[in-house]
Amino acid sequence: GMGCDLQRNVRAQAEDVAGVLNHIASQPWADRSRILAVGHIHGGMTALELAASGYPGVRGVLNFAGGWRHSECGTWQYDLTRTLEEQARATKVPSLWFYASNDSYMGEFARPMFEKYTAAGGKARFVNFGSFQNDGSFMFVSDAGAPLWEPEVTSFLQSLGLPSETVPQLAHHGVVAPRPAKTNFADINEV
Repeated sequence: GMGCDLQRNVRAQAEDVAGVLNHIASQPWADRSRILAVGHIHGGMTALELAASGYPGVRGVLNFAGGWRHSECGTWQYDLTRTLEEQARATKVPSLWFYASNDSYMGEFARPMFEKYTAAGGKARFVNFGSFQNDGSFMFVSDAGAPLWEPEVTSFLQSLGLPSETVPQLAHHGVVAPRPAKTNFADINEV
């Protein structure tokens, strides 16, 4: 395993993501010029690392409660800071960082992590949502959290020139059909 070597760990994770993106890029429907790296908790570090690697087409990063905390690794705070500083120096694209005050995993370190990243030259914006339910680190994966972060994500996507809203297109024999009239039926996402 990678044990306490955070840099090696996130580099390996980002290489895995790059492998998947390489495959997707080979598909005829893929737009390889407009990639958004998105990650949650450890995935936030991976998304930042993918951007730092200079993967072509990455326009920005969404870092949801990102971090790496290993109490059994004596130097984990130092390793985290060093990794973020290296990522910041190598990254050309902006990132948006989301944290809640009651994030049980990275809460107290969120703002210091952001300050280290931006001090090293990273272009990032920090959004603190205050407290969210019992543990703010899960805001991104909770239906109740979506209305909190979606407006921020939408304006970030717009600032990057990326698609920022769903455009329904109903294909019918290769022709885009008009949107059907509104009904009083429940929305498809209502469970």
